[in-house]
Amino acid sequence: FVVQPIIAFSVVVTLIIDRIILRKRLSKRALIAILIIFVGLISLSFSASAQKAHPVGLIAKWIIVFTPLLLAALSALFVRLKRYSSPLLAALGGLAFGGTAITGRMLVFTRPYWHILYSPLLWSLFAYGLIGILVFTLALQRHHASIVNATMVAFETIAPITVGILLLGDRPKNDQWFLVSFGVILALIGTILISFVAYNSPTANKLQGKH
Repeated sequence: FVVQPIIAFSVVVTLIIDRIILRKRLSKRALIAILIIFVGLISLSFSASAQKAHPVGLIAKWIIVFTPLLLAALSALFVRLKRYSSPLLAALGGLAFGGTAITGRMLVFTRPYWHILYSPLLWSLFAYGLIGILVFTLALQRHHASIVNATMVAFETIAPITVGILLLGDRPKNDQWFLVSFGVILALIGTILISFVAYNSPTANKLQGKH
């Protein structure tokens, strides 16, 4: 709840770089979709409070450890698609980066600290990060950075928050569940809208045709 929504600001930074430095223009609908995502993620940040993660069960732990294998398999499948590969890859990249946040919260450091090298969660964290970087890079090759980043950040934020609520005992500050629901719904609406607008544009068709 505390860390992930801060990443929402990267959506604005990427949009500024895309527009001013790279001289790329986005449609008004795409800009509105990015704004909706940003407002949703900011709403989540207002409900944030510092908390300690609850221990999870053994089955849930191993599911999280092996999830990178599923993400890798889906990435290999989606990268072959011609039309909608970019939003799907951006979403997978967000889930992978979200996985690093989840495993990072679950890691327990005890003395001697080098014993952490034996933890499957540590190696799972590296796997999440590597898959996230590779998949996000592939998505960036297929569309504007600001659009891909907005999609990725939405999934990167929502996934850890969802797992945090269901497994790690996370709760919004002062039980502000309305803000959580409002933020998640806006982020999802913005992601769906930006996918629909962006990947039916002439620029998208041209980029998709190259892959």
